[in-house]
Amino acid sequence: MVHHMTRLAWIGAITIDCDDAEVMRSFYAAALDGEEVTGFPQTIRVGEMLLNFRELHDWIRPSWPGGDMQMHLEVLVPVGQLANEVSRLVGLGAEKSPHQDPADPGLVVMLDPAGHPFCVFQDPFAEATESR
Repeated sequence: MVHHMTRLAWIGAITIDCDDAEVMRSFYAAALDGEEVTGFPQTIRVGEMLLNFRELHDWIRPSWPGGDMQMHLEVLVPVGQLANEVSRLVGLGAEKSPHQDPADPGLVVMLDPAGHPFCVFQDPFAEATESR
């Protein structure tokens, strides 16, 4: 017999601190094909998830590598598209971190415009696609 449980809670949004909410909103909207959210100018919707960008006047960029990074995003790309996506993200305002893991060439550590590290790697479940 299957028991159906009522979902009591779920993650509906992630808030990302930064020094310039508009720059971050624009970057992530373009990077992840996010949509504007009417009435919330510092928020985008990516799939079912909301990303909120909270602007802080005393913002300090996290260091990478370092212990002050509290969380980061994992960005998946189709097989065969890693180099293209890294180039596209750099064109949108990200930086490729000078610190990479030489043991894992299929993962690229990037920094968003506020300095948050995020990892880009090939989706192991995606099929290879042709170059853009």
